[in-house]
Amino acid sequence: AALAEERSALREALSGLSARDRLILTLVEMDGAPQARVAEALGVAPESVSALVGRARKRLKARFAPEGS
Repeated sequence: AALAEERSALREALSGLSARDRLILTLVEMDGAPQARVAEALGVAPESVSALVGRARKRLKARFAPEGS
């Protein structure tokens, strides 16, 4: 039951992100895409990908974190 609740909370947190953040996290975290592929999909320089991933993760964490933590 706890796992189902956590998955539901994660889906909700992801749905609250921008389409760009969802794409970044999907490509990197779920697909394991290399930086060059992520950069091409986003139309940015490969050197920018690390920062974009970091920001997307931070926004997801802020949405996913339990209240008061």
